[in-house]
Amino acid sequence: MNFLIWSIEHGAWWGPNRRGYTTDVRAAGRYSYEVALDIVEDANVAWVNECLIPEACVQLAPPWDKLAALEARASKLEARLNAHARELARWEAEADS
Repeated sequence: MNFLIWSIEHGAWWGPNRRGYTTDVRAAGRYSYEVALDIVEDANVAWVNECLIPEACVQLAPPWDKLAALEARASKLEARLNAHARELARWEAEADS
């Protein structure tokens, strides 16, 4: 199981390889439990600055940069579905007459 480390002091995730911080959870470092615990214990000597969180408990943000393309595709699929629904309704009407 992988862990992410939240820095209370910096309001951000620890980056990969114990370097830097990021507010993008997708760019955060992933650490084994042993490494994460070591980091947190070292950082929390005077007061609580860091906490470790299992990756499974973190909801990854959707890829916002791809949202427009996904919306366009969804719109096209909806249009096709509506066209099929109209055609089906026409066939049903013909069958009833």
